[in-house]
Amino acid sequence: MGFEDNDFDLLTSLIGSDAGLGAAMKGVAKLREEAAGSTLIKEGDVGGEVFMILSGSVSIVVYSSNGHEIRLATLGPGDWVGEMAALNGGGRTAFAVVAEAAKLAAFSAAAFINLMENDGHFATKMARLLSQRLADTSLRMFEFAAFSAAGRIYAEMIRMSKPEEDTEERFLVPAPSVTELAARLSITRETTSRVISRLERMQLLVRDSRHWRVLAPETLSDMIN
Repeated sequence: MGFEDNDFDLLTSLIGSDAGLGAAMKGVAKLREEAAGSTLIKEGDVGGEVFMILSGSVSIVVYSSNGHEIRLATLGPGDWVGEMAALNGGGRTAFAVVAEAAKLAAFSAAAFINLMENDGHFATKMARLLSQRLADTSLRMFEFAAFSAAGRIYAEMIRMSKPEEDTEERFLVPAPSVTELAARLSITRETTSRVISRLERMQLLVRDSRHWRVLAPETLSDMIN
C-alpha cells in the first residue's frame, strides 16, 4: 500500500529529521495497516521486515514453556520493531503482536540497513534507541532479581507516570488496565490487583477511566524493595 500525503506527513513528523531522509524512507517503505491481534513477527523467524509504528501500538511478547505470556514492552508511534534481526542477521527473539489497530511503515532489512549507511543522523538515532533498550532490559533484570512483586509494580508505575505541573502528583495517562500492568511485569493479575487495591486504601492512588493519579510519588518510591 502506498503512502498518502497525510501518512507521509506523519512519518516525517515522527522521525524528526530533514525532508531528505523522509523522502528516502517513503521511497523504500510500504504502508501496512494491521488489526488488533494480528502478529507482525514470530519468534524464531529469520530476517524479514522492519517496522516503524505510525499509529496504534504493538506489544513485544515471549512465552514460557507452559504458555504463559510475558510482555516485554508495548511500543507506540515513532517506535521501531524488528530492527535487531535486520542488523545482526539472526532469528527473531520475540513475538510482535498488534495491541491496538496500527499503521506501520514497513522496510525490507536491506532497505533499512541502506538508510542507516547513508544517513549518519538516522544511524545515530538507531544506535541510541538500541542503547536505551539494552539499558531498559538490564534494569528490568535487576528489578526482577532484587525487588518483590509489589516493588516491581511501584517502580513500573513511577516509570509510566508523568508529573503534573504545579503539583507533586504524577499521572498515568491513558489509564492502564490491571491486566496490562500485570502482563508488562510477568506478575499474576490477582497479585497486581491486590497491590493496586492496597495503594488505594492507603490513599496513595486514585483511579478513574481516564488516568491513574499517584498522590505521593516520593512515598511510593520509598516503598520499592
